[in-house]
Amino acid sequence: MSNSNGSGKRLPLEGIRILDFTVVWAGPYATQLLSEWGAEVIRVESTKFFPSTTRGGLARPSAELVRSGGQGGYPDHEPGDRPWNRAALFNVHARNKRSVTMDLTRPEGQEVFERLIQVSDGLVENNAPNTMERAGVSWERLSKINPRFILVRMPAFGLTGPYRAYRTFGSHMEAVSGHYSLFGYPGALADESGTSLLADPAAGVSGAMAFMSGLRHRRRTGEGLQLELATAENFTGYIGDYILDYSMNGRLGEYRGNRDLVYAPQGVYPCAGEDRWLSVSVGTDEEWRALCGVMGRDDLATDERFATPEARRAPHDDPDTQLLTRTNIQDPKEAMQQRHPAG
Repeated sequence: MSNSNGSGKRLPLEGIRILDFTVVWAGPYATQLLSEWGAEVIRVESTKFFPSTTRGGLARPSAELVRSGGQGGYPDHEPGDRPWNRAALFNVHARNKRSVTMDLTRPEGQEVFERLIQVSDGLVENNAPNTMERAGVSWERLSKINPRFILVRMPAFGLTGPYRAYRTFGSHMEAVSGHYSLFGYPGALADESGTSLLADPAAGVSGAMAFMSGLRHRRRTGEGLQLELATAENFTGYIGDYILDYSMNGRLGEYRGNRDLVYAPQGVYPCAGEDRWLSVSVGTDEEWRALCGVMGRDDLATDERFATPEARRAPHDDPDTQLLTRTNIQDPKEAMQQRHPAG
């Protein structure tokens, strides 16, 4: 495995070795980023316990189950002889990583683990806290073996508190944070809003940056540290506008379809033909005037009702109507090509 970026230049984390105890998506994405920044990442796995969803939903799904859609993510809908190596998500987040298996329930496995700790810079994990405790992995132990060690922990709801042992996916984080109450079509029920899974990659980015901050701390002090990143808490930063609006004004967020709090008009508009659409997002007054120009409606560009983004957001249905009048008689590619030069 090479961390070369193809230019012969050193990557920023070259020479850093990180142990990867991550599962599913959030944690593996954090270590994926660290590996792409030059770190040597070693996945530590067990031959006794299958990491569900990390290497596919099941260790050995039948070909019939995969072909029926019961288990997705395999090339050509074929699980193959080693489906744990063919799962699409695994092949995305595990690239550029090494791997090793060890049995931490045996003294021999613990001995090998300690030797790895001695020659590594840190460890990233996103399991339920009690999972790591059962494996004998604790900050007290790791820091005693290697005082310069950096431990990044990414539990769902933190290392303490009544929810500490909960096992979750990213969708649960979004539900708890309230995100599922913010995206969907007006009038839709909560279970009709769909699934975005934004909390996983959001936590992955923050986890990678948490490890970077740990490296900076070690460089300044010579000491390692433990960093706790609760993924549910991390995601609240992505809906901060709504939290502040409720805290200061008592307003609850609501479904707004494809509309935006800032850009207007914004939406996905039907075009000529069956189920064909054009996405439009106008962020500035200049973009609005340019859009009016390509639509042949210069009169709208000077209409005081639509003079500012705030003004366009208030009567959003009016500029929407003007866009619909044009797009629903156009081919979507033609409509895109006509509007693209205008920005």
